[in-house]
Amino acid sequence: MFKTKSKLSFLVAGLVFLLLTTFSMASAEVLLPEEPVQNIILLIGDGMGPSQVQLARYYSLYQLNQDLNMLKMAEIGATSLVATRSLDYLVTDSAAAGTALATGYKTNNGMISQTPDGSPLLTILEKAQALGKSTGLVSTTRLTHATPAVFASHIYDRDLENEIAVQMVESGTNVMLAGGRRHFIPQSVSGSKREDDRNLLSDAENLGFVVVQNAEELRSVNPQTVNNLLGLFTSSHMSYEIDRNPVEEPSVAEMTQKALDILSQNPEGFFLMVEGGRIDHACHANDAAATIHDTLAFDEAVGVALDFWQNHPNTLIIVTADHETGGLCITKGQVSDDGGLEYLKVTDLETIAQIKGSFEGPIYQGLETAQSLADIQTVIEEYTGIAITEEEATLVQEGKAWVPVYANQPANSIGRAIQDEIKISWGSGEHSAEPVPLFAVGPYASTFDGFIDNTEVNQVMSQAFQADY
Repeated sequence: MFKTKSKLSFLVAGLVFLLLTTFSMASAEVLLPEEPVQNIILLIGDGMGPSQVQLARYYSLYQLNQDLNMLKMAEIGATSLVATRSLDYLVTDSAAAGTALATGYKTNNGMISQTPDGSPLLTILEKAQALGKSTGLVSTTRLTHATPAVFASHIYDRDLENEIAVQMVESGTNVMLAGGRRHFIPQSVSGSKREDDRNLLSDAENLGFVVVQNAEELRSVNPQTVNNLLGLFTSSHMSYEIDRNPVEEPSVAEMTQKALDILSQNPEGFFLMVEGGRIDHACHANDAAATIHDTLAFDEAVGVALDFWQNHPNTLIIVTADHETGGLCITKGQVSDDGGLEYLKVTDLETIAQIKGSFEGPIYQGLETAQSLADIQTVIEEYTGIAITEEEATLVQEGKAWVPVYANQPANSIGRAIQDEIKISWGSGEHSAEPVPLFAVGPYASTFDGFIDNTEVNQVMSQAFQADY
């Protein structure tokens, strides 16, 4: 079924990482065991800092009566904190951070797996392909968005998604499941963002891909007979988990399971990247409920990976983030009747649990037809159960809860309007320089220890595959 190739041999003693200082920080020596790992599963919670993990954990513990799979990994594996700066900024974007994870080198914000002078950087996915392994990409964003793109394309500007789409289809990646159909269909088709008549879905089929476009079609795929699968389930990004219709869109856990079922048919092993991409978008919008639900959905995908690891112990699983988004703080205090401060309590999680949709979804749609402050108050109370004041409604109406604003207005203003009631605050609508968590299990997991740079994640993966070239 799969073509195999001879394994590369490498020196196994006294190996020190020697990366160009222009692009990466110094890293620690890694000692190789006798055998390389067969599989690597890298799960990236886009925008997921420690506070996002902790908030989701509180919600899961006290609303769902279960702990996060990520925290289970912390108990049995290794943990680290990861610095995320890019080459040109202390605050990274997903393109530069993803490039660091994918290639082990730093680059400028906005660049996809290439150096500032235009030289392409070899990715861990491409290294896996050179070893005869199968490869896969799963994301809740567009497939052409920065994080999935850095593993299978090379371009100077992350916004050139039409060209990225061509590169992704031609990359040799076996399984690609995400949103973003609009960059793959010809300009003559309604909803297309292409500027030509190229039909990349047809191109993919000609290359041997099975192409699916909804949850039912994905579920009907037989992993025993399909080697190459392209699934594009929405025109742009996939829905927030809190809004997702499971009849139309699969969950990130379902996509992960299908990818594993297909990729694991290759006896040489595989590399799989899974991104919970909409965590980032929820944090940009200062949407606590959407943040929690997308983090929990991502954690379900972590659980799928852990189940696979139980039966395939020669698998390295790494869970981390590209950066933190929003400056999320579980510190918002309210003055109580006796003049003291009231912070978030377990019972306050009930307030978050009653929120019915994302700010981008039904709440935003309701606000589009609101004619007055009273209408705004009614819409927000209908979908969140929270009664906001006229002053807060004015902030939503004007989109001026804080400056600078992120493009999703009035979403940020909604978050600011209800933060007193849910007792969760945000420092920004943008990325931050906060370090992000890392959890790992399997061979080489113990390599992760202490405070590391994001380039070192790639270095460990390359060592684990014994593909350090």
